[in-house]
Amino acid sequence: FGNFKPHNFLKLKNVIDESKFSFNEIKNFFFFPSGRLDLEMDTGILIKLPIKKVKESLDLSFLILQDTKFEKIKIIDLRQKNQVIINEK
Repeated sequence: FGNFKPHNFLKLKNVIDESKFSFNEIKNFFFFPSGRLDLEMDTGILIKLPIKKVKESLDLSFLILQDTKFEKIKIIDLRQKNQVIINEK
């Protein structure tokens, strides 16, 4: 959803392929005018990514989702530098 340029989508696809996530796990992409994006996973979890360090943020999200302490996650917000905000269901 949103306006995006095809080359930006291809760059994002490459970053996802290099991360620990599978491209098939993503249900929706939300592109914002600022260049930032959100990913809605097929599990319904929303990951809010920063503009920079997208791969690192994806890998951190993957690790969080593997931790059994965070089974009820609804949103992972990584937009703020050096902070992770987690909202539960």
